[in-house]
Amino acid sequence: MLAERLPSFDRASTVVITPPRGGLPVAREIALAFSLPFDVVLVRRVAVPGREDVALGVVSDGRELRLSFTRDSIERLGLDAERRAALTHRTLSELGRRYKTYVADHPPVRVTGKTAVVVDDGAVTGATLRAVLHVLREQAVRRVVLALPIAPAHVLAEFERLVDDIVCLDTPFHFDGVGVHYAAFDPVSDLDVRLILAEMHGRADLGEEPATLPRALRR
Repeated sequence: MLAERLPSFDRASTVVITPPRGGLPVAREIALAFSLPFDVVLVRRVAVPGREDVALGVVSDGRELRLSFTRDSIERLGLDAERRAALTHRTLSELGRRYKTYVADHPPVRVTGKTAVVVDDGAVTGATLRAVLHVLREQAVRRVVLALPIAPAHVLAEFERLVDDIVCLDTPFHFDGVGVHYAAFDPVSDLDVRLILAEMHGRADLGEEPATLPRALRR
C-alpha cells in the first residue's frame, strides 16, 4: 500500500535505505515494486529501560561510528555520566553484533548524488531516522524521500525541514506506538534480516560472516 502512494523513481539514481530490523520488510516491498537497489544504515537508539518513548541518544556506524546524545532527554531523566556510559556500551555491543551479522560481508550501496528513499515501519520519536538522515547527508545524497506507514503528526512536522518529500499513510491523533496500529506486527529476527539482504543483494551464501568490524565498534 505504501508503494502505491510513492511517485515513480529512476532506478539508476535512486536507492531504498532502511535501518534494521523492523523496517526491512516494508523497505523490501518498495524496492521490489520499483526495482530499486536496497541497503541498510546501521543505527540504534540509546534507550532507557522502561522508557521506550525517550531516545537518550543514537549510535550509528555509517560504516564509521557516530554517537550523539539528546540533551533534553538527559536532563529530563537525570542520568549521570556512569549510567549513560553503561547504556552506551550496551548499545555499542549490539551495534557491533549487528554489523557482523548483517553487513560485514558486503560493501555499502553508493548513495552519493542519488535520491534516497528512507523507509521504516513507523516512527515514535524520530531519533533513529534523524540519525539515518545524518549519515546520508554526510554521503552527499542529492534528495531524500521519507516513506512511512505510520507516525504521529508532530514527528512528521519535524522532518519537513530535513527531507525533500514525505509520504505517510496514517498520522493518528492518539498514537500509542507503532505496533498497535498493525493488524500483525511480528518481530523481525536476525535470520529474517540476513535472508532479505541476501535476496536483495543477490547473495546465496548465508554461512559465517567475516568478523572484521569498524575500529570504533571493536570491543
